[in-house]
Amino acid sequence: MGKLRLVFSLLLLPGGLWTASAVALAQVSPPVEASTGALLELSPRAVDLGRIPLRSKHRIRVVARNTSLQPQVITAVRASCDCTKPTWRRAPILPGDSTVVELQFAPSERGAFYKVVRLETASPAPRTPEIVLRGTAY
Repeated sequence: MGKLRLVFSLLLLPGGLWTASAVALAQVSPPVEASTGALLELSPRAVDLGRIPLRSKHRIRVVARNTSLQPQVITAVRASCDCTKPTWRRAPILPGDSTVVELQFAPSERGAFYKVVRLETASPAPRTPEIVLRGTAY
C-alpha cells in the first residue's frame, strides 16, 4: 500500500489576507504480480493428444512467459514419468519475455494417460506452473 503525503502552501493575497491549502499526494504502489500466483504463465497449460500409437514420438512446444517483476530462471522441468523428456534454456527470462520448453513424449503403455510436467524456478513461487499431457495410447 502506498504512503500518503500532505503538501501545505501559504499564499499572501492582495489586501494583506493569507490563505492556506493542503494537497494530498499519494505514492504509486508497485505493480502486483499475476493473480495466479505463478511466476511463469504457460501456454498451452494442457495438451490433449487424443488417440496415439504406442511408442510413437510427439513433440510439444510450450511457451513460458515471465509474469513476475524479476528475471526468472527455469532450474528444473520434472515429468511424472520417464516417457516425457524435457529440454529448455537455462538463461534468465526477463520480466515480460518468453522462452520455449520442449517436451518429447512417447507413451510406453497402452491405455489412457494423464502426465503432469512441473517447472521449477530459482525464485520461490506460491504455485508451481505445470503442463498436463493427456490422451490414449493404443
